[in-house]
Amino acid sequence: SCSMIDVLSILRKKRKEISDLKIEIDAERAETHPMVFTKVHLKFILTSPDAEIGDLNRAIELSQTTYCGASAMFQRSGCEVTWSLEIIK
Repeated sequence: SCSMIDVLSILRKKRKEISDLKIEIDAERAETHPMVFTKVHLKFILTSPDAEIGDLNRAIELSQTTYCGASAMFQRSGCEVTWSLEIIK
């Protein structure tokens, strides 16, 4: 949820109109205890009449590399965090 807030904030600063933003999450966990997350994939789905792929990708990149504490915690623990994106006009 912190990454979603980051992305919304960044896009709003770019004055993009946002109708909806969803994140679908797919994750894998270790098979033995402690059963920590080993891979997490985030699919960002933005509904916006004026945002472009580059706008959304940059907002996600900033969130994942600079602002999102949860993502940083996953990555520092060795979890592979990836993302993809889609824009619905």
